[in-house]
Amino acid sequence: MKKMKIIALATMLIIFTGAIVMINSCTKNHIDEGIQKSLIDEESQAMTAHILAFKEKCNYYIENPGLKCGEFKHIEDAVFDIESSMNFTYCYTNIQTSDKILVNDHINVIVTNEDSLSMNDVAVFSDSIKIILRNHVLSTEFDDKKLLVVDLNLEEIENNNARINITSLIGNANGIIFFGPPADWMYGDNLGKCDDPTILSDAAEQLQYRVQEEQTDNPPPNCYYYFINNSEKNIDVTHNFLFYSLIGQNNPEDNYKDYSVYYATSEVEPYDDDDVKCLEAEEMDFYYVYYNQFVDDFEDETNKKLNEIIIDGFAEPYGLNNERVRHNLKIIVGKRLLVCNITLPWPQNIVD
Repeated sequence: MKKMKIIALATMLIIFTGAIVMINSCTKNHIDEGIQKSLIDEESQAMTAHILAFKEKCNYYIENPGLKCGEFKHIEDAVFDIESSMNFTYCYTNIQTSDKILVNDHINVIVTNEDSLSMNDVAVFSDSIKIILRNHVLSTEFDDKKLLVVDLNLEEIENNNARINITSLIGNANGIIFFGPPADWMYGDNLGKCDDPTILSDAAEQLQYRVQEEQTDNPPPNCYYYFINNSEKNIDVTHNFLFYSLIGQNNPEDNYKDYSVYYATSEVEPYDDDDVKCLEAEEMDFYYVYYNQFVDDFEDETNKKLNEIIIDGFAEPYGLNNERVRHNLKIIVGKRLLVCNITLPWPQNIVD
């Protein structure tokens, strides 16, 4: 995009850790065991132990469906435990993907007057969520489907009927990732480079790769991050363009770095080769800085770590004979915990 088309342009603690050490005692010496223990903070160990205990309890009730149970769990706690269990067991983190897609669904659960479920029903609820997530993954057309994030949200409880929203982020672990030196990319829609539309990538995708890589550090060897208690933020400049406009830069007649999010409303012709839709190298660097700042700010606000960022490019009618082109950002952060396990692979593939 050129200014006026002229300017160039993540008391049960020891049980879990000890179990890992016992299983692998034949292959790891005591020094290695001590190092591995020291890598995992107490909160990670406690949450991991909690999840494993929850999974074991659910499996027990599934295997013994006729068992009478006097144990109850509040629906909010059940949703949290199931979400944590799914993210721990099935979600891949710290892998690069060539594409991502969000899939939404919902499920209704009958609760008691105290908004609770028996553990029998919690186990069935958890198994139902697993089936839904598996269907989400199988329904995508990716070559190498990986479940990246699970988000369960208790929307409402009415007449003992709890409605839970289910969101899956699924990635394609197969495919070329065009990441490297700055280059000129079309805004979105997989339109490729400005001078080569045959390359299946775009500016939004490139910025997504680069921000994710900048914000993600690798776990120690044989260790994995997993996320619980995810939060998300949507950045849509069209709903609050004044907030994202830059003082001293906002000149809507040139569509050149006027906002902290890529956004153009004037002089945009409905052609794929329009210069306004081309983000040159200096613009890619410009938005890269701001998109990283959005992530940093949301991490500070929530005291969580980036799980995933999704950046999409959109073009839509604007006025009588114009278009509005923009980027949308979805930032997903969570409480990042660490688990170290010598036995690979991890996590499990939910479609297996």
